[in-house]
Amino acid sequence: MGNKKTVLRGGWSRSFERKNGVGLVLTPALGIGFGDLSVCTAPASGLGGTTKGSCIGFSDPTTAFRIGVDGNHITVPPLPAVSGGVIIPGQGSPSGIQPANANSVFESRDFRLDPHYVTGGSDSIDFSIQRDLPGKMILEVGYVGRWSRDLFGNIDLNHIPYMFTPKGTNQSFAKAFDAVAAQLQAGTSTRAVTAQPALEALLGGLSSPLCSGSASVWGKTQAPFASCTAAAAEFDAQNGNPFWPAHGAGALWTLLEPNFATGPMTLANTQVGSLDWSGSFTSANYHAGFVTLRSRAYRGLTFDANYTYSHALDNFGVTQECTGALPDAFDLHRSYAPSLFDRRHTFNLLVNYELPFGKGKSMATGAFADKVFGGWAVSGIYTIASGLPDMVYDSNACASEFGSTPSNGNSNGLIPIGPGTFNETRVNNPTLSTSGYGSGSTGGTPNMFQNPDAVVAGFRYPTFADKTLGFGRVRGPSRWNVDLGVGKLTRITERVSARFDVQFLNAFNHVMFGSGPDSFFSNQPGADLSTPGGFGVPSNQFNSPRYIQVGLKFNF
Repeated sequence: MGNKKTVLRGGWSRSFERKNGVGLVLTPALGIGFGDLSVCTAPASGLGGTTKGSCIGFSDPTTAFRIGVDGNHITVPPLPAVSGGVIIPGQGSPSGIQPANANSVFESRDFRLDPHYVTGGSDSIDFSIQRDLPGKMILEVGYVGRWSRDLFGNIDLNHIPYMFTPKGTNQSFAKAFDAVAAQLQAGTSTRAVTAQPALEALLGGLSSPLCSGSASVWGKTQAPFASCTAAAAEFDAQNGNPFWPAHGAGALWTLLEPNFATGPMTLANTQVGSLDWSGSFTSANYHAGFVTLRSRAYRGLTFDANYTYSHALDNFGVTQECTGALPDAFDLHRSYAPSLFDRRHTFNLLVNYELPFGKGKSMATGAFADKVFGGWAVSGIYTIASGLPDMVYDSNACASEFGSTPSNGNSNGLIPIGPGTFNETRVNNPTLSTSGYGSGSTGGTPNMFQNPDAVVAGFRYPTFADKTLGFGRVRGPSRWNVDLGVGKLTRITERVSARFDVQFLNAFNHVMFGSGPDSFFSNQPGADLSTPGGFGVPSNQFNSPRYIQVGLKFNF
Protein backbone atom coordinates (compact mmCIF):
# COMPACT_ATOMS: atom_id res chain seq x y z
CA MET A 1 0.00 0.00 0.00
CA GLY A 2 1.14 3.62 -0.37
CA ASN A 3 3.03 3.09 -3.67
CA LYS A 4 4.18 -0.26 -2.34
CA LYS A 5 6.25 1.48 0.33
CA THR A 6 4.12 0.67 3.36
CA VAL A 7 3.74 -2.73 5.01
CA LEU A 8 1.46 -3.86 7.82
CA ARG A 9 2.56 -6.85 9.88
CA GLY A 10 0.98 -8.78 12.72
CA GLY A 11 1.38 -12.05 14.51
CA TRP A 12 0.30 -14.24 17.39
CA SER A 13 2.03 -17.11 19.13
CA ARG A 14 1.58 -19.33 22.13
CA SER A 15 4.60 -20.71 23.94
CA PHE A 16 5.09 -22.82 27.04
CA GLU A 17 7.65 -22.51 29.78
CA ARG A 18 10.47 -24.96 30.21
CA LYS A 19 10.31 -26.83 33.49
CA ASN A 20 13.43 -26.72 35.61
CA GLY A 21 14.61 -30.21 36.50
CA VAL A 22 15.77 -29.04 39.90
CA GLY A 23 12.27 -27.97 40.81
CA LEU A 24 10.70 -31.18 39.54
CA VAL A 25 13.19 -33.68 40.95
CA LEU A 26 15.48 -32.23 43.60
CA THR A 27 12.89 -30.06 45.36
CA PRO A 28 10.51 -32.93 46.19
CA ALA A 29 13.51 -34.98 47.34
CA LEU A 30 14.16 -32.38 50.02
CA GLY A 31 10.93 -33.31 51.74
CA ILE A 32 10.33 -35.54 54.73
CA GLY A 33 11.67 -39.04 54.25
CA PHE A 34 14.20 -38.16 51.56
CA GLY A 35 16.59 -35.42 52.61
CA ASP A 36 15.67 -34.02 56.01
CA LEU A 37 17.15 -30.57 56.39
CA SER A 38 18.82 -31.15 59.71
CA VAL A 39 21.48 -28.47 60.12
CA CYS A 40 24.78 -29.46 61.71
CA THR A 41 27.74 -27.10 61.79
CA ALA A 42 29.79 -28.50 64.66
CA PRO A 43 29.94 -31.67 66.77
CA ALA A 44 29.38 -31.39 70.51
CA SER A 45 32.25 -32.41 72.79
CA GLY A 46 30.12 -34.31 75.25
CA LEU A 47 30.80 -31.79 77.99
CA GLY A 48 28.32 -29.52 79.70
CA GLY A 49 25.44 -31.92 79.30
CA THR A 50 25.75 -32.21 75.53
CA THR A 51 25.80 -35.48 73.61
CA LYS A 52 29.14 -36.13 72.01
CA GLY A 53 28.86 -35.87 68.24
CA SER A 54 25.48 -34.15 68.29
CA CYS A 55 24.93 -31.00 66.24
CA ILE A 56 25.54 -27.72 67.99
CA GLY A 57 26.59 -24.15 67.32
CA PHE A 58 26.36 -21.93 64.28
CA SER A 59 29.01 -19.29 64.81
CA ASP A 60 31.15 -20.16 67.83
CA PRO A 61 34.75 -20.58 66.53
CA THR A 62 35.74 -22.54 69.65
CA THR A 63 33.31 -25.32 68.79
CA ALA A 64 33.22 -25.11 64.99
CA PHE A 65 34.38 -28.22 63.17
CA ARG A 66 37.53 -27.61 61.15
CA ILE A 67 37.77 -29.87 58.11
CA GLY A 68 41.22 -31.40 57.84
CA VAL A 69 42.11 -30.39 61.39
CA ASP A 70 39.41 -32.04 63.45
CA GLY A 71 38.84 -34.73 60.84
CA ASN A 72 37.32 -35.12 57.42
CA HIS A 73 33.86 -36.20 58.48
CA ILE A 74 31.42 -35.17 61.20
CA THR A 75 29.84 -38.11 62.93
CA VAL A 76 26.29 -37.29 63.90
CA PRO A 77 23.72 -39.48 65.60
CA PRO A 78 21.56 -41.45 63.17
CA LEU A 79 17.96 -40.45 62.62
CA PRO A 80 15.61 -42.36 64.91
CA ALA A 81 13.82 -45.34 63.47
CA VAL A 82 10.40 -44.52 62.06
CA SER A 83 7.53 -46.49 63.50
CA GLY A 84 4.03 -46.86 62.20
CA GLY A 85 4.91 -46.33 58.53
CA VAL A 86 4.15 -42.59 58.66
CA ILE A 87 6.84 -39.98 59.20
CA ILE A 88 5.78 -37.42 61.82
CA PRO A 89 8.48 -34.77 62.32
CA GLY A 90 8.89 -32.73 65.46
CA GLN A 91 11.45 -34.36 67.71
CA GLY A 92 13.78 -31.70 69.12
CA SER A 93 11.65 -28.76 67.96
CA PRO A 94 13.17 -25.37 68.91
CA SER A 95 10.07 -24.42 70.92
CA GLY A 96 10.09 -27.64 72.91
CA ILE A 97 6.53 -28.32 71.70
CA GLN A 98 6.09 -31.39 69.54
CA PRO A 99 3.38 -33.93 68.71
CA ALA A 100 3.18 -36.73 71.22
CA ASN A 101 3.54 -39.27 68.41
CA ALA A 102 6.47 -37.54 66.64
CA ASN A 103 8.85 -40.17 65.28
CA SER A 104 11.25 -38.01 63.23
CA VAL A 105 13.37 -34.95 63.89
CA PHE A 106 12.13 -31.39 63.49
CA GLU A 107 12.63 -30.17 59.92
CA SER A 108 13.99 -26.69 59.41
CA ARG A 109 12.52 -26.56 55.89
CA ASP A 110 10.41 -28.76 53.66
CA PHE A 111 9.73 -28.55 49.92
CA ARG A 112 6.61 -29.80 48.15
CA LEU A 113 5.10 -29.62 44.67
CA ASP A 114 1.46 -28.80 44.12
CA PRO A 115 -0.14 -31.96 42.63
CA HIS A 116 -2.02 -29.65 40.25
CA TYR A 117 1.22 -28.11 38.97
CA VAL A 118 0.82 -27.47 35.23
CA THR A 119 3.03 -26.10 32.51
CA GLY A 120 2.68 -22.35 32.23
CA GLY A 121 2.17 -20.63 28.93
CA SER A 122 2.04 -17.22 27.34
CA ASP A 123 0.22 -15.63 24.44
CA SER A 124 2.16 -13.06 22.46
CA ILE A 125 0.93 -10.65 19.84
CA ASP A 126 2.67 -7.99 17.80
CA PHE A 127 1.73 -5.67 15.03
CA SER A 128 3.62 -2.92 13.26
CA ILE A 129 3.49 -0.56 10.33
CA GLN A 130 6.63 -0.12 8.24
CA ARG A 131 7.31 2.66 5.75
CA ASP A 132 10.07 3.01 3.19
CA LEU A 133 11.64 6.50 3.33
CA PRO A 134 14.11 8.35 1.11
CA GLY A 135 17.80 7.75 1.77
CA LYS A 136 17.40 3.96 1.97
CA MET A 137 15.69 4.35 5.33
CA ILE A 138 12.87 2.33 6.82
CA LEU A 139 10.64 3.57 9.64
CA GLU A 140 8.74 1.05 11.74
CA VAL A 141 6.27 1.67 14.56
CA GLY A 142 4.79 -1.23 16.47
CA TYR A 143 3.40 -2.86 19.59
CA VAL A 144 4.36 -6.07 21.40
CA GLY A 145 2.23 -7.67 24.11
CA ARG A 146 2.54 -10.82 26.16
CA TRP A 147 0.17 -12.37 28.68
CA SER A 148 1.54 -15.25 30.74
CA ARG A 149 -0.44 -17.50 33.03
CA ASP A 150 0.11 -20.52 35.28
CA LEU A 151 3.70 -19.53 35.95
CA PHE A 152 5.92 -20.90 38.68
CA GLY A 153 5.35 -19.54 42.16
CA ASN A 154 6.13 -20.51 45.70
CA ILE A 155 4.06 -19.96 48.84
CA ASP A 156 4.68 -20.89 52.45
CA LEU A 157 2.13 -23.32 53.87
CA ASN A 158 3.21 -22.07 57.28
CA HIS A 159 1.94 -18.65 56.27
CA ILE A 160 0.17 -17.22 59.30
CA PRO A 161 -3.66 -17.10 59.27
CA TYR A 162 -3.73 -13.35 59.81
CA MET A 163 -7.50 -13.25 59.33
CA PHE A 164 -8.00 -15.43 62.43
CA THR A 165 -10.46 -13.80 64.82
CA PRO A 166 -10.54 -15.20 68.38
CA LYS A 167 -14.01 -16.11 69.54
CA GLY A 168 -15.89 -13.22 71.12
CA THR A 169 -13.41 -10.49 70.10
CA ASN A 170 -14.64 -9.32 66.67
CA GLN A 171 -11.02 -8.40 65.88
CA SER A 172 -8.66 -10.27 63.57
CA PHE A 173 -4.99 -10.79 64.27
CA ALA A 174 -4.23 -8.54 61.27
CA LYS A 175 -6.17 -5.59 62.70
CA ALA A 176 -4.63 -6.05 66.14
CA PHE A 177 -1.15 -6.33 64.66
CA ASP A 178 -1.56 -3.18 62.54
CA ALA A 179 -2.91 -1.18 65.48
CA VAL A 180 0.10 -1.99 67.65
CA ALA A 181 2.57 -1.57 64.78
CA ALA A 182 1.28 1.97 64.16
CA GLN A 183 1.78 2.87 67.83
CA LEU A 184 5.32 1.47 67.95
CA GLN A 185 6.25 3.21 64.70
CA ALA A 186 4.97 6.48 66.21
CA GLY A 187 7.30 6.06 69.19
CA THR A 188 4.93 4.63 71.80
CA SER A 189 6.81 2.55 74.38
CA THR A 190 6.14 -1.17 74.45
CA ARG A 191 4.47 -1.08 77.86
CA ALA A 192 2.18 1.80 76.86
CA VAL A 193 0.59 0.29 73.74
CA THR A 194 -3.17 -0.03 73.76
CA ALA A 195 -4.57 -3.45 74.56
CA GLN A 196 -5.99 -5.29 71.54
CA PRO A 197 -8.84 -7.78 72.12
CA ALA A 198 -7.51 -10.33 69.66
CA LEU A 199 -4.10 -10.42 71.32
CA GLU A 200 -5.54 -10.53 74.83
CA ALA A 201 -7.54 -13.60 73.88
CA LEU A 202 -4.77 -15.27 71.88
CA LEU A 203 -2.21 -14.92 74.67
CA GLY A 204 -4.48 -16.21 77.42
CA GLY A 205 -4.99 -13.15 79.61
CA LEU A 206 -2.84 -11.58 82.32
CA SER A 207 -2.53 -14.82 84.26
CA SER A 208 -0.72 -16.60 81.40
CA PRO A 209 3.04 -17.15 81.74
CA LEU A 210 3.89 -14.63 79.01
CA CYS A 211 1.52 -11.89 80.17
CA SER A 212 2.37 -12.32 83.86
CA GLY A 213 6.09 -11.97 83.17
CA SER A 214 6.90 -15.49 84.37
CA ALA A 215 10.56 -16.50 84.31
CA SER A 216 9.50 -19.73 82.59
CA VAL A 217 8.95 -17.72 79.42
CA TRP A 218 11.12 -14.65 79.93
CA GLY A 219 14.18 -16.22 81.51
CA LYS A 220 13.85 -13.89 84.45
CA THR A 221 10.76 -12.48 86.09
CA GLN A 222 9.41 -9.26 84.55
CA ALA A 223 7.54 -6.40 86.20
CA PRO A 224 3.76 -6.73 85.83
CA PHE A 225 2.24 -5.76 82.49
CA ALA A 226 -0.95 -3.78 82.02
CA SER A 227 -2.04 -6.06 79.17
CA CYS A 228 -1.01 -9.07 77.14
CA THR A 229 -0.55 -6.70 74.21
CA ALA A 230 2.09 -4.76 76.15
CA ALA A 231 3.74 -8.02 77.21
CA ALA A 232 3.89 -9.18 73.58
CA ALA A 233 5.41 -5.87 72.43
CA GLU A 234 8.06 -6.05 75.14
CA PHE A 235 8.76 -9.71 74.38
CA ASP A 236 9.36 -8.75 70.75
CA ALA A 237 11.64 -5.89 71.81
CA GLN A 238 13.75 -8.26 73.89
CA ASN A 239 13.76 -11.26 71.57
CA GLY A 240 13.05 -9.97 68.06
CA ASN A 241 14.80 -7.43 65.82
CA PRO A 242 12.24 -6.12 66.93
CA PHE A 243 9.86 -7.39 64.26
CA TRP A 244 6.70 -5.47 65.13
CA PRO A 245 7.72 -1.89 64.22
CA ALA A 246 9.01 -3.16 60.88
CA HIS A 247 5.68 -4.94 60.22
CA GLY A 248 7.27 -8.38 60.42
CA ALA A 249 3.97 -10.17 61.03
CA GLY A 250 5.23 -13.64 60.19
CA ALA A 251 8.31 -13.34 62.37
CA LEU A 252 6.30 -11.94 65.28
CA TRP A 253 3.69 -14.72 65.03
CA THR A 254 6.47 -17.33 65.09
CA LEU A 255 7.97 -15.66 68.15
CA LEU A 256 4.67 -15.52 70.07
CA GLU A 257 2.98 -18.70 68.84
CA PRO A 258 4.36 -21.04 71.55
CA ASN A 259 2.41 -18.88 74.03
CA PHE A 260 -0.94 -18.93 72.23
CA ALA A 261 -3.84 -20.11 74.38
CA THR A 262 -5.14 -21.96 71.32
CA GLY A 263 -1.90 -23.87 70.92
CA PRO A 264 0.24 -23.55 67.77
CA MET A 265 -1.70 -22.90 64.56
CA THR A 266 1.19 -23.52 62.16
CA LEU A 267 3.97 -26.11 62.09
CA ALA A 268 6.76 -23.56 62.30
CA ASN A 269 7.41 -24.08 66.01
CA THR A 270 6.50 -27.72 66.32
CA GLN A 271 7.33 -29.81 63.25
CA VAL A 272 8.54 -27.96 60.15
CA GLY A 273 10.10 -24.49 60.19
CA SER A 274 9.07 -23.63 56.64
CA LEU A 275 6.77 -25.47 54.23
CA ASP A 276 7.56 -24.42 50.66
CA TRP A 277 4.70 -25.17 48.26
CA SER A 278 5.60 -24.71 44.60
CA GLY A 279 2.91 -24.51 41.98
CA SER A 280 1.66 -22.75 38.89
CA PHE A 281 -0.37 -19.90 40.32
CA THR A 282 1.34 -16.68 39.24
CA SER A 283 1.00 -14.51 36.15
CA ALA A 284 2.87 -11.84 34.21
CA ASN A 285 2.14 -9.23 31.55
CA TYR A 286 4.37 -7.26 29.22
CA HIS A 287 3.40 -4.37 26.93
CA ALA A 288 5.73 -2.35 24.73
CA GLY A 289 5.56 0.21 21.98
CA PHE A 290 8.59 0.80 19.77
CA VAL A 291 9.88 3.06 17.03
CA THR A 292 12.73 1.93 14.77
CA LEU A 293 14.57 3.85 12.05
CA ARG A 294 17.01 1.93 9.86
CA SER A 295 19.32 2.88 7.04
CA ARG A 296 21.22 0.40 4.91
CA ALA A 297 24.46 1.45 3.23
CA TYR A 298 23.34 4.90 2.13
CA ARG A 299 26.53 6.57 0.92
CA GLY A 300 28.48 4.34 3.28
CA LEU A 301 26.22 4.92 6.28
CA THR A 302 24.33 2.10 7.97
CA PHE A 303 22.49 2.65 11.21
CA ASP A 304 19.75 1.19 13.33
CA ALA A 305 18.06 3.39 15.95
CA ASN A 306 15.40 1.97 18.26
CA TYR A 307 13.36 3.39 21.12
CA THR A 308 11.13 1.18 23.29
CA TYR A 309 8.64 2.22 25.93
CA SER A 310 7.58 -0.81 27.91
CA HIS A 311 6.06 -2.04 31.14
CA ALA A 312 6.38 -5.52 32.65
CA LEU A 313 4.34 -6.69 35.64
CA ASP A 314 4.13 -9.92 37.60
CA ASN A 315 3.28 -11.35 41.01
CA PHE A 316 6.89 -11.65 42.01
CA GLY A 317 9.47 -11.92 39.26
CA VAL A 318 11.78 -14.68 40.35
CA THR A 319 12.85 -17.73 38.36
CA GLN A 320 12.26 -21.38 39.14
CA GLU A 321 15.66 -21.54 40.83
CA CYS A 322 14.44 -19.20 43.57
CA THR A 323 12.58 -20.77 46.48
CA GLY A 324 11.58 -17.47 48.06
CA ALA A 325 7.89 -17.32 48.86
CA LEU A 326 5.34 -14.79 47.69
CA PRO A 327 4.73 -12.18 50.41
CA ASP A 328 1.07 -13.12 50.94
CA ALA A 329 -0.09 -16.69 50.37
CA PHE A 330 -3.74 -15.62 50.70
CA ASP A 331 -3.61 -12.66 48.33
CA LEU A 332 -1.15 -13.19 45.47
CA HIS A 333 -2.20 -9.92 43.84
CA ARG A 334 -0.85 -7.96 46.79
CA SER A 335 2.64 -8.32 45.32
CA TYR A 336 1.59 -7.66 41.71
CA ALA A 337 4.11 -5.02 40.73
CA PRO A 338 6.76 -4.11 38.14
CA SER A 339 8.97 -7.01 37.17
CA LEU A 340 12.58 -7.05 38.26
CA PHE A 341 13.60 -6.46 34.63
CA ASP A 342 11.08 -3.66 34.01
CA ARG A 343 12.97 -0.92 32.15
CA ARG A 344 10.43 1.68 31.03
CA HIS A 345 12.63 3.46 28.49
CA THR A 346 15.34 1.95 26.28
CA PHE A 347 17.20 3.49 23.36
CA ASN A 348 19.78 1.75 21.15
CA LEU A 349 21.82 3.17 18.30
CA LEU A 350 24.10 1.08 16.10
CA VAL A 351 26.14 2.95 13.49
CA ASN A 352 28.69 1.91 10.88
CA TYR A 353 30.19 4.43 8.46
CA GLU A 354 32.55 3.51 5.64
CA LEU A 355 34.82 6.48 4.96
CA PRO A 356 34.53 7.82 1.37
CA PHE A 357 38.12 6.96 0.42
CA GLY A 358 39.49 4.32 -1.92
CA LYS A 359 38.43 2.34 -4.92
CA GLY A 360 34.74 2.77 -5.72
CA LYS A 361 34.41 5.78 -3.40
CA SER A 362 34.28 9.48 -4.11
CA MET A 363 37.80 10.33 -2.91
CA ALA A 364 41.36 8.91 -3.02
CA THR A 365 40.53 6.36 -5.68
CA GLY A 366 44.08 5.70 -6.94
CA ALA A 367 45.81 2.36 -6.37
CA PHE A 368 48.25 3.69 -3.74
CA ALA A 369 45.63 5.90 -2.07
CA ASP A 370 43.25 2.94 -2.00
CA LYS A 371 45.79 0.86 -0.10
CA VAL A 372 46.46 3.63 2.44
CA PHE A 373 43.14 5.44 2.80
CA GLY A 374 40.61 2.96 1.43
CA GLY A 375 38.67 0.38 3.39
CA TRP A 376 38.43 2.36 6.62
CA ALA A 377 35.23 2.26 8.65
CA VAL A 378 34.17 3.57 12.04
CA SER A 379 31.38 2.11 14.09
CA GLY A 380 29.68 2.59 17.41
CA ILE A 381 27.00 1.24 19.72
CA TYR A 382 25.21 3.57 22.08
CA THR A 383 22.70 2.26 24.60
CA ILE A 384 20.80 4.05 27.34
CA ALA A 385 18.01 2.75 29.53
CA SER A 386 16.06 3.94 32.53
CA GLY A 387 16.58 2.32 35.92
CA LEU A 388 15.19 -0.95 37.18
CA PRO A 389 12.52 -1.00 39.89
CA ASP A 390 13.61 -0.99 43.51
CA MET A 391 12.06 -0.25 46.86
CA VAL A 392 12.49 1.12 50.35
CA TYR A 393 12.17 -1.76 52.79
CA ASP A 394 13.12 -2.82 56.30
CA SER A 395 14.85 -6.17 56.65
CA ASN A 396 14.14 -6.10 60.39
CA ALA A 397 10.83 -7.57 59.28
CA CYS A 398 12.75 -10.64 58.08
CA ALA A 399 10.80 -10.53 54.81
CA SER A 400 7.67 -11.62 56.67
CA GLU A 401 5.55 -8.46 56.37
CA PHE A 402 2.38 -10.34 55.47
CA GLY A 403 2.93 -13.65 57.16
CA SER A 404 5.55 -15.80 55.47
CA THR A 405 8.02 -17.42 57.82
CA PRO A 406 11.33 -15.54 58.03
CA SER A 407 13.24 -18.43 56.45
CA ASN A 408 11.86 -18.01 52.93
CA GLY A 409 9.90 -14.75 52.64
CA ASN A 410 10.50 -11.85 50.26
CA SER A 411 10.13 -8.18 51.05
CA ASN A 412 8.06 -6.10 48.70
CA GLY A 413 8.53 -2.52 49.76
CA LEU A 414 7.15 0.21 51.97
CA ILE A 415 4.19 2.24 50.75
CA PRO A 416 4.82 5.64 49.11
CA ILE A 417 3.00 8.49 50.81
CA GLY A 418 2.62 10.65 47.72
CA PRO A 419 2.73 10.34 43.93
CA GLY A 420 5.84 10.14 41.82
CA THR A 421 8.97 8.03 41.76
CA PHE A 422 12.32 8.43 43.47
CA ASN A 423 15.01 8.00 40.82
CA GLU A 424 18.53 7.05 41.82
CA THR A 425 21.40 9.00 40.33
CA ARG A 426 24.98 9.62 41.32
CA VAL A 427 25.31 12.40 43.89
CA ASN A 428 28.84 13.18 45.00
CA ASN A 429 27.87 15.46 47.88
CA PRO A 430 24.51 14.29 49.27
CA THR A 431 22.67 16.16 52.01
CA LEU A 432 23.14 14.11 55.17
CA SER A 433 21.80 14.57 58.68
CA THR A 434 22.24 13.01 62.09
CA SER A 435 19.60 10.37 61.28
CA GLY A 436 22.35 8.17 59.88
CA TYR A 437 20.67 7.44 56.55
CA GLY A 438 23.31 7.40 53.83
CA SER A 439 26.11 8.09 56.31
CA GLY A 440 28.32 5.69 54.36
CA SER A 441 28.59 8.37 51.68
CA THR A 442 31.62 10.08 53.17
CA GLY A 443 35.22 10.41 52.12
CA GLY A 444 34.32 10.71 48.45
CA THR A 445 31.79 7.84 48.36
CA PRO A 446 28.71 9.00 46.43
CA ASN A 447 25.08 8.30 47.20
CA MET A 448 22.23 7.55 44.85
CA PHE A 449 19.95 10.09 46.52
CA GLN A 450 20.46 13.83 46.93
CA ASN A 451 18.72 13.69 50.31
CA PRO A 452 18.30 10.20 51.82
CA ASP A 453 16.14 11.58 54.64
CA ALA A 454 13.64 12.96 52.11
CA VAL A 455 13.36 9.53 50.49
CA VAL A 456 12.75 7.84 53.85
CA ALA A 457 10.10 10.46 54.69
CA GLY A 458 8.32 9.65 51.42
CA PHE A 459 7.35 6.15 52.54
CA ARG A 460 5.39 4.49 55.34
CA TYR A 461 5.21 0.94 56.58
CA PRO A 462 2.58 -1.31 54.96
CA THR A 463 -0.56 -2.52 56.67
CA PHE A 464 -2.78 -5.49 55.99
CA ALA A 465 -5.30 -3.03 54.55
CA ASP A 466 -2.92 -2.17 51.68
CA LYS A 467 -3.86 -4.07 48.55
CA THR A 468 -0.69 -3.31 46.62
CA LEU A 469 2.80 -2.55 47.87
CA GLY A 470 5.60 -0.14 47.06
CA PHE A 471 7.95 -2.11 44.83
CA GLY A 472 8.90 0.01 41.84
CA ARG A 473 8.37 3.43 43.44
CA VAL A 474 12.14 3.70 43.64
CA ARG A 475 13.99 3.38 40.35
CA GLY A 476 17.65 2.54 40.05
CA PRO A 477 20.14 4.66 38.13
CA SER A 478 19.88 4.87 34.38
CA ARG A 479 22.43 2.83 32.47
CA TRP A 480 24.31 4.00 29.39
CA ASN A 481 27.33 2.86 27.47
CA VAL A 482 29.28 3.68 24.31
CA ASP A 483 31.39 1.18 22.37
CA LEU A 484 33.49 2.37 19.45
CA GLY A 485 35.40 0.61 16.73
CA VAL A 486 37.79 1.45 13.92
CA GLY A 487 38.58 -1.03 11.17
CA LYS A 488 40.36 -1.22 7.84
CA LEU A 489 39.96 -3.76 5.07
CA THR A 490 42.96 -3.98 2.75
CA ARG A 491 42.96 -6.11 -0.37
CA ILE A 492 46.43 -7.51 -0.98
CA THR A 493 45.54 -9.50 -4.09
CA GLU A 494 42.27 -10.42 -5.71
CA ARG A 495 41.94 -13.46 -3.40
CA VAL A 496 43.85 -12.30 -0.33
CA SER A 497 42.83 -9.53 2.05
CA ALA A 498 43.61 -8.42 5.58
CA ARG A 499 41.37 -6.76 8.13
CA PHE A 500 42.66 -4.69 11.05
CA ASP A 501 40.30 -3.78 13.92
CA VAL A 502 40.55 -1.76 17.11
CA GLN A 503 37.56 -1.89 19.44
CA PHE A 504 37.00 0.29 22.49
CA LEU A 505 34.47 -1.24 24.87
CA ASN A 506 33.11 1.32 27.33
CA ALA A 507 35.02 3.81 25.24
CA PHE A 508 34.69 6.72 27.69
CA ASN A 509 35.48 4.54 30.73
CA HIS A 510 32.13 5.59 32.15
CA VAL A 511 31.60 4.25 35.67
CA MET A 512 28.17 2.89 36.59
CA PHE A 513 27.76 1.97 40.24
CA GLY A 514 26.31 -1.32 41.33
CA SER A 515 24.81 -2.95 44.39
CA GLY A 516 25.25 -1.64 47.88
CA PRO A 517 25.25 -3.47 51.21
CA ASP A 518 21.45 -3.61 51.20
CA SER A 519 20.77 -4.36 47.55
CA PHE A 520 17.75 -6.53 46.83
CA PHE A 521 17.67 -8.39 43.49
CA SER A 522 18.51 -5.74 40.93
CA ASN A 523 22.26 -5.17 41.44
CA GLN A 524 21.77 -1.52 42.24
CA PRO A 525 22.20 0.44 45.47
CA GLY A 526 19.38 -0.44 47.83
CA ALA A 527 17.38 1.34 50.49
CA ASP A 528 17.09 -0.81 53.60
CA LEU A 529 15.97 1.08 56.69
CA SER A 530 17.62 -1.48 58.97
CA THR A 531 21.09 -0.48 57.70
CA PRO A 532 20.82 3.31 57.54
CA GLY A 533 24.49 3.82 56.85
CA GLY A 534 24.25 1.91 53.58
CA PHE A 535 21.04 3.61 52.42
CA GLY A 536 21.64 4.48 48.76
CA VAL A 537 25.39 3.82 49.03
CA PRO A 538 26.97 1.88 46.11
CA SER A 539 29.70 -0.64 46.84
CA ASN A 540 30.96 -1.84 43.47
CA GLN A 541 31.09 -1.06 39.77
CA PHE A 542 28.13 -2.30 37.76
CA ASN A 543 29.89 -2.28 34.41
CA SER A 544 33.41 -3.19 33.30
CA PRO A 545 36.17 -0.60 32.96
CA ARG A 546 37.23 0.34 29.45
CA TYR A 547 39.23 -2.23 27.60
CA ILE A 548 40.66 -2.24 24.10
CA GLN A 549 40.76 -5.13 21.69
CA VAL A 550 43.13 -5.19 18.70
CA GLY A 551 42.71 -7.76 15.96
CA LEU A 552 44.31 -8.67 12.65
CA LYS A 553 42.70 -11.20 10.34
CA PHE A 554 43.83 -12.56 6.96
CA ASN A 555 41.32 -13.88 4.44
CA PHE A 556 42.45 -16.09 1.61
